Amino acid sequence: MPIIEKIKAHEQEVLSAKYPSDLNSCPHCKGNPRAFKPHQKKKRLFLVILEDYVKKIWSLLGRWKCLLCGSTFTYYPDYAIAKKRYVRDDVVKLSRRYGEDEDSTYRKVVMHKGFPIGYENEGSDIDDRQLWGSTVHRWISYTGLFNQALREALNLIRQKSPLSEVFRELRPIHPRKYRSERRKKVLSL
Repeated sequence: MPIIEKIKAHEQEVLSAKYPSDLNSCPHCKGNPRAFKPHQKKKRLFLVILEDYVKKIWSLLGRWKCLLCGSTFTYYPDYAIAKKRYVRDDVVKLSRRYGEDEDSTYRKVVMHKGFPIGYENEGSDIDDRQLWGSTVHRWISYTGLFNQALREALNLIRQKSPLSEVFRELRPIHPRKYRSERRKKVLSL
């Protein structure tokens, strides 16, 4: 299903207070009530990259209340990232494109057929804004925050099974992709 259709379908689920099938435990108390109570709807802007431009889509996210601890929380569907406007698929796709191609740069990653990715024009005015490479840099830094947990998990696998095939998937990072060891660690996983 295309991302725009996913966003609209989820919005309809929020409007009808449909319970998300993959919501199993409360993020606060980690308890598992039989159900959560719908609490409110939250308006949210999503940015979707459609080949050569960025499209803005307003939608809704559902807020739920845990019947065990009484806390409320926002449920994020699989395409959404908390505190980020761009959808998960675009963040992963451009971050991966930068990391896998040794000749790519942040500037090249945000190009489509040789032209910069711009924003959709919403009115009669010309919208000359474009997606900047620094956005991809921030995405990689953000996702790099989760790499420490992955490194620890891989270390446990290495200790338990030194001959594991999982390490064959990991590729070294080209030296032109980083200037500091900190950045190398962020890019390495």
